[in-house]
Formats: sequence, C-alpha cells, structure tokens
Amino acid sequence: HKRAFDAPLGALNADLNLFVKCAHNISDDGNRKQRVPDGLKVFQEQLRLPVAFQLEGYVDARHEEMIVMVEKDEEEYGRADKFDGHSLYKEEMLTHKGRKQIKLKKR
Repeated sequence: HKRAFDAPLGALNADLNLFVKCAHNISDDGNRKQRVPDGLKVFQEQLRLPVAFQLEGYVDARHEEMIVMVEKDEEEYGRADKFDGHSLYKEEMLTHKGRKQIKLKKR
C-alpha cells in the first residue's frame, strides 16, 4: 500500500477498516465488509471455540488490547471514519487528525 506510512490504520484496506470500526463500535453499514452481529455467540453455536476464548475475561482483555493498539495508531496517523473499503483512501476521508497530518500541514 503506497500510503502505508501516512494513512490511518483503518484506511489501509477493508479488513483493517472493520477492525478499527469494531474497536470503536462504529457502524459499518455501507462498508465493503461488515461484522457479524453477536459474532462470538454465533460462532460458538456453530463451532467449538478455542480454549482461550472459553476462559472468563479473555475476550474482553483481548478487545481492550485491540482498542489500545488502534488508539495508539490514531494518535500518530488519525482516523478515517469515512473510509468504507470500496475505494482507495483519500485525504478527505480523514475524520480525526493525528500527529502525522499535523506535521505535514506545517510544512
């Protein structure tokens, strides 16, 4: 991805966009990829979940780690809530600026 060093994580591709929107619980309506509502419960009904996912608190702890990673990336690169995965990222899709965009504007 040619914008990999300056685009927000969620704007790199549709999968990462889904990851970021999940972390922030942002609607993914209209996106190229969408979450499965109550996904863990749905998968648990169809498959045997890995042992770690059966441990009390594991899922919540991993979700919190995911949020921390996403927020750290956003501090640097911003957030592009308008990116939906249907087309390439454009600067006007940026909804929250990060340090990278603020530095570029000063130049």
